[in-house]
Amino acid sequence: MRYFSARHASLSRPDGLTLCVGAAVASAPQGPFVPQAEPLTCGGPLGVIDANPFRDGQDLWLYVKTDGNCCNVPVTLVAQRLSADGLSLEGEPATVSGFTNDAPWEGKVVEATQMVVRDGRYHLFYSANDFRGRDYATGYALCEGPVGPCRDAERNPILASTPGLRGLVGPGHTSAFDWNGETWIAYHGWRRPLTDGGWGYRALYIDRIDWTDAGPVVTPAG
Repeated sequence: MRYFSARHASLSRPDGLTLCVGAAVASAPQGPFVPQAEPLTCGGPLGVIDANPFRDGQDLWLYVKTDGNCCNVPVTLVAQRLSADGLSLEGEPATVSGFTNDAPWEGKVVEATQMVVRDGRYHLFYSANDFRGRDYATGYALCEGPVGPCRDAERNPILASTPGLRGLVGPGHTSAFDWNGETWIAYHGWRRPLTDGGWGYRALYIDRIDWTDAGPVVTPAG
């Protein structure tokens, strides 16, 4: 199963068609994936993107980011319980308290969230600012539970543009995972900025997360 964002065929917001989140299923990992006939959620008139599922014990949640940055409205994160098969939403949506674009480095948008539990602590990884430039970066918030309240880490951002290192510019939209006894984080970043002002292309990077007393630390490899 995959979650995806797409523009609704008829719902519209001030800058165009409303973005919604849907689900698609397949009988094999390589597909083909068939989308459900209706979206899981559009979140409201401004739409939602960046769906991310999260399992907390026996509970399954889906997070979506409201697309308020389209229309100069503060961005929020909405969590709602998923059915056991992950194909429908249950209960009422809840705004994750304490999470919005309220820090200078975040600019007009926070997005691309992933909740990770480590040693009983809820870490909400997210990206912020304009993905098209070097201000795009990754931080995290510490939360008391799946719907907060959350508070931004003091060390944010923990992953940012690094001059001279692998041409890494604008690292974000992370995905943390465990492998071989360690935690790793995958993300995209612009590769080899061009002399004409373009950013070349976005490449996939994977680095290790070190869990320290001060929190997660990502050290990009040379």
